[in-house]
Amino acid sequence: RYVEITVSGPEPVTTPAGTFKAFKIKKEDGGARGQNLWLTIHYWSPETNSVVKSSYDSTGDTGMGTKREIELIKFSSKP
Repeated sequence: RYVEITVSGPEPVTTPAGTFKAFKIKKEDGGARGQNLWLTIHYWSPETNSVVKSSYDSTGDTGMGTKREIELIKFSSKP
C-alpha cells in the first residue's frame, strides 16, 4: 500500500458560497503496483477555517467506480 500527499497554493477556488483563497491538498493512495487507486482533493481555506471544496475519485481502471464532489454553499463570517 502506498500514500502520497502534496500541498500547494494558495489559489482561488470558487464555490456557490463565493471565491476563497485555498490550499490544495491532494492525496493519492492505493495498493501495490497501482491497484485500487483513489484520488482525493481537498481545498482548505484559512478565510473560512474549513474545507471549501472536496472531490473523491476512484473511477480509474482499477478503482471502485465512485466519484463525488462537495462544495461550500453558504458562509458567514458573523460569530
